[in-house]
Amino acid sequence: EEPWREAAPRPTPHRLLARRARSNLADRPTVTVITGDGAEVPSGFNALFVNAGCTHPRAAWLDGLAVGGRLLLPLTSQASPQHSSGILVRVGRETTTFSAEIVSRISIFDCEGARDAAESDAIAEMVESAAASRVVPPVKTLLRQPHERAPTCVLHTARYCLSTAS
Repeated sequence: EEPWREAAPRPTPHRLLARRARSNLADRPTVTVITGDGAEVPSGFNALFVNAGCTHPRAAWLDGLAVGGRLLLPLTSQASPQHSSGILVRVGRETTTFSAEIVSRISIFDCEGARDAAESDAIAEMVESAAASRVVPPVKTLLRQPHERAPTCVLHTARYCLSTAS
């Protein structure tokens, strides 16, 4: 009788992708590939690409950005049970503030743990308004401080605001 043996766990797609990225970027000493779900990130990073649709930036992502760092963030509303659509936003860390710019429209799968129904509705309303007017709002900043909705607020939620103000 053989003792019971546990089979080695199969590599998950994200671990295989990380292994491939480490191999491809091995000659770049300033690049570190971190495998995880993105809920927690180290501080002082220069770039983060969120590859799933969110309704808000996680505080850890904004807090972890180094001055001059960039975050690409798909802000999306639920389009179907399989995916979301919305806007891809580039966020830049200034000394004490965050610059922001809408890069493009995007359709993508959802980010687990970074979705909120009210924010999803606000994103859908903003995207529909921009599509109807055929004008991409000239977003300049991402604000984290709670404030009353103002005419410069393009996307205003209880957690954050995309604003045309500098």
